[in-house]
Amino acid sequence: MGASAVLSATAYGQHLGLVLGSAQRAAPDVFANDERACFDGYGRLSTAGRDLVARMVQRRRPVPTAGLAVSDDLLREAQASGWLEAATAEPGPQQEWWPGAAAPSTKFATTIVATTPARRLTRAALVIAFADPAAELAIFPRIALGQIAPSSGSPLAGALAGGHPEATCAFVDRAALDALLEAWDARNAGPDVLALARALDQVSSQAGAPLPLIGQQLTALHHWSHLLFDCLSLALPEERRAMVVRALRRAPLSAHLARRVWSEVHRRQ
Repeated sequence: MGASAVLSATAYGQHLGLVLGSAQRAAPDVFANDERACFDGYGRLSTAGRDLVARMVQRRRPVPTAGLAVSDDLLREAQASGWLEAATAEPGPQQEWWPGAAAPSTKFATTIVATTPARRLTRAALVIAFADPAAELAIFPRIALGQIAPSSGSPLAGALAGGHPEATCAFVDRAALDALLEAWDARNAGPDVLALARALDQVSSQAGAPLPLIGQQLTALHHWSHLLFDCLSLALPEERRAMVVRALRRAPLSAHLARRVWSEVHRRQ
């Protein structure tokens, strides 16, 4: 059964549920206690509640409750589940409003936002379910339309195929997953002097360590080494540049990055 036959493009709660279920089956011991509580809370939510928390967990900033166009009962249900929490804030020019909502007339507005455990759980579950640190809930409509598909062999691919095969997880504990996310965030932030120092330390400490043949993108070292190479674009003193190239030559690299490193080595000769 194809993904388009399983998914609705607008069933946001269904999308999040598939991610959570796939990740929990693949790596039940990776999640912290407060994240497990969110698993339980999600199971108690109504369909409308699941759609609401799935939309909210994708939003980085609080949303005024006046603009949600949902009932107070639904808000209380979502908060009781541990997925959403309320706060009072002064809307600024960068305030993210719910689509179609009018700004409240009062200076201070009651806002709603996904809780920290819910955000951590969703991000961890996405990485595990898709076997990809770049995965986001926002790509599910494209999956439902048959435009893209999750990686073959990932826990989510098995779930969308109509079964729940035993899926192996690349993370033996939460520390490995957190290390990957830290490296991924640093790489996406781009090269600078501080990033150079962090990446050089991480890559140098892994000299001689093995890099898995499959699933390299799920290791922190893979992203630290790419970031370190990107730091060669900075205006570095020649001695510092030589140190970066030397660290990369000694580190285990993906085939693509190794070719780029050796091109840099030959260019310098």
